[in-house]
Amino acid sequence: MTGGPELASIWHIDTQSIEKLREASHSLMTSSSFAKSTKDARIIAFVSAKKNEGASACALACAASLAEHGQRTLLIDAAQNHHTSGKPGHNNPNQLDHHALPTAIDSLFLMNRENSENPEIFAEAQEWFHRIVIDAGAILNAENIAPVLRAHAVCLSVKQSRTRMADAQAALALLGKESANTIGIVLKRTDG
Repeated sequence: MTGGPELASIWHIDTQSIEKLREASHSLMTSSSFAKSTKDARIIAFVSAKKNEGASACALACAASLAEHGQRTLLIDAAQNHHTSGKPGHNNPNQLDHHALPTAIDSLFLMNRENSENPEIFAEAQEWFHRIVIDAGAILNAENIAPVLRAHAVCLSVKQSRTRMADAQAALALLGKESANTIGIVLKRTDG
């Protein structure tokens, strides 16, 4: 589609396709782990050209897969259209344990964009977590793509029958202009 390698196909999430999503996320992790440029990639970002093209689903699938394989993983919700929150009302706003919230999956924690932008919190997160996965969401027309630039590897999510080729190419061009290490494309499938 755009000249980049397809790393995996991620299925539309519904109650019948959770196993397909899990299989695809394991495939994605296997594919990306063999890429020379991602050998030491501890921070992986998922982006899309525009909203609702699968970056969040891909980031969640990747983070869950890493956590299920025993890696302490932090998922940062940096997408501009999401509103997660940290724990309010703590005396020390720089303490990681107040900003990395545990999830129902062992070894998987969640942090919002605002907390991840604090340099002291992000530095502590890099020391404590084996892997950090960033859901950066849509990057075209975004005010700030700084969360993407923290990543050692970036995957572009495209949605079958929705993402326009011109948008995907523009997103890849923007990533290239910013010297992001784009390792490939993840196709979010809508067929069964």
